[in-house]
Amino acid sequence: MVLEEKEKNEFRKIIEKKLINVPNGKKIFIATDILEQLLFDEVYSYNEQGSLVHEGYKYIAWSGEFLSKIDLSSISFDKVLWGYFGEYDEDFYINNCDGEIEINMSYTNAKIDFSKSARRLKSNYNSIINCNFEGTALSNNILSLSNTLINSNFEKTGVKFKDKVGVCLDCNLSGSDLSKLTMSQFSFTSDDYAFNIFTNLTNTGLKIVIEDTLDEDNNDYLELIKLSMSLGNLDGCYLNGELITPSFRKSSENRTFLSDIDSQIKKYIK
Repeated sequence: MVLEEKEKNEFRKIIEKKLINVPNGKKIFIATDILEQLLFDEVYSYNEQGSLVHEGYKYIAWSGEFLSKIDLSSISFDKVLWGYFGEYDEDFYINNCDGEIEINMSYTNAKIDFSKSARRLKSNYNSIINCNFEGTALSNNILSLSNTLINSNFEKTGVKFKDKVGVCLDCNLSGSDLSKLTMSQFSFTSDDYAFNIFTNLTNTGLKIVIEDTLDEDNNDYLELIKLSMSLGNLDGCYLNGELITPSFRKSSENRTFLSDIDSQIKKYIK
């Protein structure tokens, strides 16, 4: 049964309303061929000549918290585009979509393998943008942080990360295992490898080691780490070997406060 675009939109609205009556933790079954048509729309890709072609890539056209009440275990998420750059995308084109796409796959039983994503297959790296995977099992995935991760939630997924950080902005990595990753103040917030202060790194075990340096920009790098720490986004990480906790943060703030007073008083001491 092939659905027309109008039928897809009508079925989506009807199903969303009906799912309100399904208790949390329960799932309904929808025939795989129908569900795939509701979930996905086609993505065009650019070939070597710059022409738009169909190569079987797709994007999530229907998502939200309601998906947690639908059995997705039989659906293939291979060749899915998890991050679209809109008009700036050099690999893919989505008809009638100039901006980014928001995808909510939280607390589903979807079986997702990022190594088979559209971007990975097309350009050998992953882009994951505006995706919420909270509570969805991703423990079979090992993501390279040198990819593009923006505004995405990986909390309670079990996803694993390796090597150094690439673009990882406004993401929730809380609880992910970054214990093997050690960064200086420069690599933490540099142009090439960067977290930003709004990335949640709580309980990841990330190690930050402050290097002695005469770099004139050092204070700027340190200030970004202090801001991230003050927001609580580094609790459960390590700073120069010390576990960052709320009490550690308070002690650090006190030390900074007293150091500032000392620097002002020194000029009066002969």
